[in-house]
Amino acid sequence: MLTFTPEQLLSASKQQPADYIVDVTIANILAGPLQSLAPTLAQRTRPNGLIALSGILEEQAEVVMESYRANFAMQPA
Repeated sequence: MLTFTPEQLLSASKQQPADYIVDVTIANILAGPLQSLAPTLAQRTRPNGLIALSGILEEQAEVVMESYRANFAMQPA
């Protein structure tokens, strides 16, 4: 298991080889950073991998999910 802050993730993403891919991504941060990190998280999660996003207010959920729909099947829990 690897743990990153948003800043560390962006930095690690630039330093890690392109084939550094994970099967499952879990992110518990605010809606704004989740939206900003969508391309990076999608790039680092394998195709058909799983992503769990939390720390989102109910009224923010749809906007955040829209940032991820191109790469993940999103559904609120």
